[in-house]
Amino acid sequence: MRSTDISINTTLEQIAVKARSLEDRRREESLKPRQCLDSAPNPFIIERGLELITTVQRKIMFTVLLSYTSKLQRTLLCFANNPQTPAEVLNYMSENCASVVAKAIALNRNTVAHTLCRLAKHTDPEVRAAVSENSHTPLTTIVDLCKDDNVEVRYSIAENPLLPSPIISLLINDENPYVSCRASKTLSRLEREQQLISNARTKSLKS
Repeated sequence: MRSTDISINTTLEQIAVKARSLEDRRREESLKPRQCLDSAPNPFIIERGLELITTVQRKIMFTVLLSYTSKLQRTLLCFANNPQTPAEVLNYMSENCASVVAKAIALNRNTVAHTLCRLAKHTDPEVRAAVSENSHTPLTTIVDLCKDDNVEVRYSIAENPLLPSPIISLLINDENPYVSCRASKTLSRLEREQQLISNARTKSLKS
C-alpha cells in the first residue's frame, strides 16, 4: 500500500473518531439535567427522561428540582404573609400551593371571603383551622367547620374569643372533652367581658 493511501486512511479514521466523539457529546448534552427540566414541563415527560439518564445525573436533577421548589416556596410564602399582597393575587396563589403557603394565605387579612371558603375545604387541617381565625371568613363557613372531623380545627374555633357566642356554644357539647371544655371557658370569658362592658355603660349613664 502506498504511503499516500495510508495517510488518507489515517485521516479518514481520525475524522470518523471525531465524528463519533461529537455525536457522543451531543447525546450527553441532550441528557443534561437542566435541559431536561427546560424541555420536560410535565411529570410524564420528566419520568420518561429519568429512564434515559444515569444515576448520577438523576441525583443532580433531583437536587436541582428540590432547590428550585424550595426557592419558589419561600417566595410564595413571602407573598402569602405580606398584608399588602392584593386579594386577587392571594386568590390565584391559593388554587395550587403547598399547605404552608395555603395556611399563610388563610391568615392574611387581605384574603377575601370566597378564597377563605375554598380553603375551608383544604385537605390539611391546619389550613382549615387558620381559616376559622380569619375575621373575613363568613359565619356560615365557621359553622360548617364546627362539624369538622379534625379535633384541632374545632378546638381552634372553641378558643377564639373574637367569634360570636352562639358559634362557640355549638361546641359546648362536642364529643371531644378538650373541645367542649375550651368552648365553656371561652364562653365564660365572653360573658365576663360583656358584664364589664355593661357595668361601664351603666356607670357612665349615672354620671
